[in-house]
Amino acid sequence: MKQGQVLAQYCLRQDLDKTQMDLISIEQLKADAIIGIYKKERITPQPIIIDMDLFFQANQAAVTDSINYALDYHVICKEIHEFVSQSQFQLIETLAEAIVQRLWLNPLILKIKLKVSKPEALKPMAANVSLTLHRTRN
Repeated sequence: MKQGQVLAQYCLRQDLDKTQMDLISIEQLKADAIIGIYKKERITPQPIIIDMDLFFQANQAAVTDSINYALDYHVICKEIHEFVSQSQFQLIETLAEAIVQRLWLNPLILKIKLKVSKPEALKPMAANVSLTLHRTRN
């Protein structure tokens, strides 16, 4: 039996309920954005760092070896980077929730853990300020 057939049989035997989730992690996606409530922040873009844990079911992608059933992390990064770079929110909370809403456009994503950081917001008092959201699709 070929290796692909063994994998296919194994994956097809697995219980594919919604509690079984796999994870793609994207770490330190960087973009510059206008974000903040202070005058300087409204004029000068500042670095934003995004960490995403995207939960989905990878079984079908593993069986088919097809990107059609996988999370295309290259496309996700490109879309989120472009969105953040063009955004002009006042609050990190608003930006984070907007990113989550964009991620939900991908029907394969079942759960999201998203961390948005503003590493220069509190310099020199603190090295970073961040917000982490945890969201699960209904």
